[in-house]
Amino acid sequence: MVSGKIIVVTGAARGLGFELARQLSLSNTVFALVRNLAAADKLKALAQSHSSLHVVQGDITDPQSIQQAVKSVGESAGGKIDVLINNAGVNVGEQMGLINADPADLTTQLTANIVGPVQTTLAFLPLLRAGASPSTPKTIAFIGSRQGSLSLATPSEDAGAFLATYSVAKAGLHMAARKLANELHAKEGGVFSVLVLHPGWVLTDMGGPGAQVTPEDSVKGLLATLDARASPAHTGKFFTYENQEHPW
Repeated sequence: MVSGKIIVVTGAARGLGFELARQLSLSNTVFALVRNLAAADKLKALAQSHSSLHVVQGDITDPQSIQQAVKSVGESAGGKIDVLINNAGVNVGEQMGLINADPADLTTQLTANIVGPVQTTLAFLPLLRAGASPSTPKTIAFIGSRQGSLSLATPSEDAGAFLATYSVAKAGLHMAARKLANELHAKEGGVFSVLVLHPGWVLTDMGGPGAQVTPEDSVKGLLATLDARASPAHTGKFFTYENQEHPW
């Protein structure tokens, strides 16, 4: 398991983000970002019994909020972090398809699932760069989805209207991660590992009651995958929580 690191997790108030913060805080210093502190009672209660867990207000769709979160984390973490896990995201209008989609829903998806994670990553990049070297590479992980795989968006594999706008947004996030991986590699060499991770169909509020993977099992798998794959040799790749390379 990942240990001894300073880690930022976004969208940590509930679901997968909460479980990431919980498991990681057992052996790391974790800064758990939440959009609304007032709605993060469960996470705040956990932080009271885990001195390594720090709850920070940070709305990924609000640049000023994220800049304030970066300042807060930087002051508490000595000006550097080791890992950023971009978990925060939304899913709205999942049954509408694209033909009947509400443009406002699509805008919400694109803002929260692409723009938010990208601007959050860029804001935290100075803290990630601090101390980065070939012997101490830094990791940026994006929680992606099978639904954003272009290879699987075929008539035989595609679920049709199901998750259409979400799929569009996740595909965009995957491309953003690839572009970031390529750019960091070209400009800074082998000091960053940028990964996309598919957590499975997780039993959370977003995943719904039909999901087949518990948050606990998903996170155990994700952290094992990070242990195995978080190196510059794997930057720009897409893996499942079962440590299998996923088709783009």
